[in-house]
Amino acid sequence: MAAMERHTMLRDLEVRAYHSICVHDVLRIAVACLFFSFLSGSHTLAGEKNVHTLSHYSTVLHKEQKMNVYVPTTPGRHSVLYLLHGAYGDYTNWVSNTRIAAIAENFDLIIVMPDGAPFSWYTDSPVQPASQYESYIVNELVPFVDSAFATFAEKKGRGICGLSMGGYGAIKFGLKYPSLFASASSMSGILTIMNHASQWKMIEVFGDTIKSIETWKKNDLPQLLLSVKDTIAIKFDTGISDFALADNRQFLSELQKHGFAYEYAEYPGNHSWQYWGMHIVDHLQFHAKMLRQSQ
Repeated sequence: MAAMERHTMLRDLEVRAYHSICVHDVLRIAVACLFFSFLSGSHTLAGEKNVHTLSHYSTVLHKEQKMNVYVPTTPGRHSVLYLLHGAYGDYTNWVSNTRIAAIAENFDLIIVMPDGAPFSWYTDSPVQPASQYESYIVNELVPFVDSAFATFAEKKGRGICGLSMGGYGAIKFGLKYPSLFASASSMSGILTIMNHASQWKMIEVFGDTIKSIETWKKNDLPQLLLSVKDTIAIKFDTGISDFALADNRQFLSELQKHGFAYEYAEYPGNHSWQYWGMHIVDHLQFHAKMLRQSQ
């Protein structure tokens, strides 16, 4: 009888082990299916190692939004750098005009290059209901990236950088959302929008400077400095032959007046991809230093 009981117990253990293995396999297969289902909406750029083009639907913009994403080959979780393009541009600019993919191999960062439209100014427009790019970046893009990749979904896991219009956007997001981003940097940024109300379709985005003055104020970087409630690491630079030089010096003066810490530099060069392609490595180094290390 004891022998029969032991045999029965062994059979029960084998059955339980079998079912446990089956459940594990089902879960593993389900996760794999979800992963490949996600990737089916993307493709890898030819000739660009580790850069993938993805898209997702934006409810605030009412359309599909594309982005290029550089993903490191190293295992584990990674911090994310959001890299914004400038006016007249789109999500393809950084890959098309610089060696960002090759440079990124020296840094353990996921780099997300979203589409900010040619003249969105990364702002929620009061006059264009379909142009709500601030809400898109903060409320849709960041959660999408955190759900799609192995990120550190916290302040110390996110930085943001950009050039020209994107430089303005990056610093603005850093100042407005210091609990979301640990670091913000700009190259050739248009950092004082009130100086350029009649240029680059700003009135079409921010509205009339009299009727919509509150929108201008709440998106003006010097004004935002007055209400920052958390620490944010700031870096910005520009070329000495750049038309954005005066904006950058004015913003520098505001930072100094209000006692903010910052890194600032002026280099030979103008408002060009040659300048941005040369100095993007400095910005990757800055953000890599400020953000959590991969693990």
